[in-house]
Amino acid sequence: MKLLLTSAVLMLLLSEQATSETTKAAEQSMEAAEQEYLTWHLQLHELLLASDNNNHKTLGLLAMINGTLPAIKEEENNEANQQFKAQMVVLNELIQSNELTTQTQLLLLNWCNKTALRDYCDTQRLLTDLIKSNPENLLAYLHPLKVAYNEQNDDLLINTLRLMAVSQYNHQHLYLTSDFQMAVDAFLAENPVPKSAIEAFKKDEVLLSGLTDQQRLDLDNHIRTYLHFAIKMSYLYLHEPADLKVLFEVCKLNLQFTESCLKITQILIHHSDTFAARGIGYALLMAVNQINQRPELTEVVADKQQVYQDAVQCLRKAARSDSLLDGMFDAEQLRIRLLPINQWDLQLQLAEYMYRKHNSQNPGRINPQDCISPLQPE
Repeated sequence: MKLLLTSAVLMLLLSEQATSETTKAAEQSMEAAEQEYLTWHLQLHELLLASDNNNHKTLGLLAMINGTLPAIKEEENNEANQQFKAQMVVLNELIQSNELTTQTQLLLLNWCNKTALRDYCDTQRLLTDLIKSNPENLLAYLHPLKVAYNEQNDDLLINTLRLMAVSQYNHQHLYLTSDFQMAVDAFLAENPVPKSAIEAFKKDEVLLSGLTDQQRLDLDNHIRTYLHFAIKMSYLYLHEPADLKVLFEVCKLNLQFTESCLKITQILIHHSDTFAARGIGYALLMAVNQINQRPELTEVVADKQQVYQDAVQCLRKAARSDSLLDGMFDAEQLRIRLLPINQWDLQLQLAEYMYRKHNSQNPGRINPQDCISPLQPE
């Protein structure tokens, strides 16, 4: 399903409709609708920023920083630069608050590793608090590993790998919590999506050409429900999967790292909450076996990786909507996509729902149980 980020929904519609036949008045109307929508969405960012919940506040702040970054210019003291510096003061206050969840700490750590933010973040404080509060999480040691690798500090490399090897899981929590979604819902109840946004959406005749008669009867509510979903997704997209590639670089440096690296692969494969991390676990295990000249084990792992990848692709295919509109205007499907659960469970629930929904009309629909049955307990 194609997802439209909320801050870009109206810009997308505007670009699709701004043909040579579009009148100037229509263009001005669309631009006004876009501006009204962006202003309205900024109010939600500001409400979150004013929250007593520092985890909600962090998402509101990062959304605002994300909007500021494109306007920043090097060696210029413009309004965006000043705004960014003020935002970074608030960000560091959040880091120092001792009230952040592991999910928010990991989110901030990813953002603080961005080039634009790196020199402003109190990354050391963030890391200290993360390791203290969540020492069982392998991801707590990823940044120190990158530092050790870049500085070619063998002692730090060995110690960090040992800590990673005795961790219990690799959890990034790439979802929106229920309490955050409730806070957004409360805002939406008090501040409805601007009607101009809904009207602009309705003008996209190409997008809406496949509407059923029943969908047309309740089109405004369908659009509103989808925009509520897209608004939440815009905050979810502030989360980015952790970059684990440094593990490949480190584990192939020296055979003395083999024991720790092998333990790390098992954590990634068996105790990760993202598709990417488990896939990297298999790839890293193959790399370690190759370094240690174990071709027979490398082949076994390659087969297991392929079975896993096939299962993931099968589930994704099983979860697909029959059409773009079928996905956009199906409230239950949108609800499942926002569940605060790990990626595997979410994809499985979505595939099972789509199978129940379409199987009677489409007997050839993929049964998600057929996707996962080839997976053998390891």
